[in-house]
Amino acid sequence: MNSIATNSTPKFHTLNVIENGLLLIKKNKEKKTILFYELNKIYLKKIKFNFLDKIGLLSFFLIIIAIFYSYLPIEIEIIGSILLIPLFVKINAYKSYQLIILLEDGNFFIKKINKDNRHVYLKIVQLVRKESFLLKISITP
Repeated sequence: MNSIATNSTPKFHTLNVIENGLLLIKKNKEKKTILFYELNKIYLKKIKFNFLDKIGLLSFFLIIIAIFYSYLPIEIEIIGSILLIPLFVKINAYKSYQLIILLEDGNFFIKKINKDNRHVYLKIVQLVRKESFLLKISITP
């Protein structure tokens, strides 16, 4: 199998658990096999907007509302303002996750996961941790 170069992007598209490790497949069909003993850490990380992003987004919405008030009739201003509020709430509550795989040699791989698939990948993380732990126990005397 082809290995992924260390200077290439660490993102991958598909993760498969095989008998003795993981099979990562990138979008260009490039494959990388990671054996359990090469694995250092695997975990899920929650990604949220930081404070400055929220302030910038709020400023953007306030500028749009100010433009509505200065150039449009009052009926359209009210409708436009009402439509922007749920959009701001939806973006503010947005969460996504990243699956991060760290190897013993310092390389890492990342997969972005939406909130709905989080439980599937959480089970994969638990399975991989269990298999890696059992392998390390069987290797040590």
